[in-house]
Amino acid sequence: MGSEKIVRLLGQEYVPVAYNGFRCGTDPDAKWLEVLRGQGAYVEANSFTVATAGGKVLANDSYGAHVVAEGFEKWKKLPEADRKPGAIKVGAESPKPRLDPPAGGLIVRAYTRALKRDDKGQLARITAQDARDKSVYPPEWDPLYNEPMLDHLWLTESEGKSLVPADPRKGQKLSVPKPIQMRIFRFHLGNGTQGALETWDLEHVRRGELVLIVEETTPLVQLRLEGSAVLSSDADLSKAKMGIGARLDGRLTYDPGRKTFTRFDMVATGEHWAEKMHAYYPTPRRGRNPLGVAFELIRESTPAGRVPPWGLFNGAPDGRRYFSAGEQD
Repeated sequence: MGSEKIVRLLGQEYVPVAYNGFRCGTDPDAKWLEVLRGQGAYVEANSFTVATAGGKVLANDSYGAHVVAEGFEKWKKLPEADRKPGAIKVGAESPKPRLDPPAGGLIVRAYTRALKRDDKGQLARITAQDARDKSVYPPEWDPLYNEPMLDHLWLTESEGKSLVPADPRKGQKLSVPKPIQMRIFRFHLGNGTQGALETWDLEHVRRGELVLIVEETTPLVQLRLEGSAVLSSDADLSKAKMGIGARLDGRLTYDPGRKTFTRFDMVATGEHWAEKMHAYYPTPRRGRNPLGVAFELIRESTPAGRVPPWGLFNGAPDGRRYFSAGEQD
């Protein structure tokens, strides 16, 4: 079945639900997932399961979207009494998950993309044709690795306020607070293009700095961000099996009247290298290669925009490691 038909079927006949597989054991809905798992469904991550609201599994596959059509065909074969509206009673709504964005804070999208250098030495996208060169790209290289990986950067309300001087003056410089710097470096300057974003321990940050420069103060406060960072698995970069060196540039706009940011654009570009990023992912490109991370402010709250940062799953579930990135692991 083609992707268009699958999308149409999902929109017309299904109630799509997305669960974060890495939180199956802690979410309020864990009991529901256990019901599915008890019938042999794989519900940890990267899986498709079709089930009735009452918990009867109709189709399941770790990766295949074909279960959408398969599950619908099995649904149509169920007794009419089981298919009519209201036939299956759903329990009360689950409590809100613990990992909500900070109230009054900022949610910034982060897109990580593997890049290349073109004939003029400029950064460029990797094409399907490029990936056919097996002297550069491993045999396991999937076309999906050419696409950006989405994540989110969360800042608390007080952290957002800390990015604007109390009495801004043109030309004024201020250092981005250390917890914010380290959160960006450790949890958002990694290569996640093969599926799981790599994060860094505190000791892996070799050097880094982010500075804000006030460019305009009226009617809006315009800030330029600039900085750099180096992270590596060994202090001796020639011995480090994994590392990244990146330059960061950005533009922020703060509206004093509304007391909110209306712009948070930032890009990090540099070279990344790794012998092996994750045990269950293929070998990355050989040598040091360009990597880019683009950040943009989410201005309107959406369900997709409230997905927690990947870094929140690599430590205390309440986010202490993520929000105290400059102080503890």
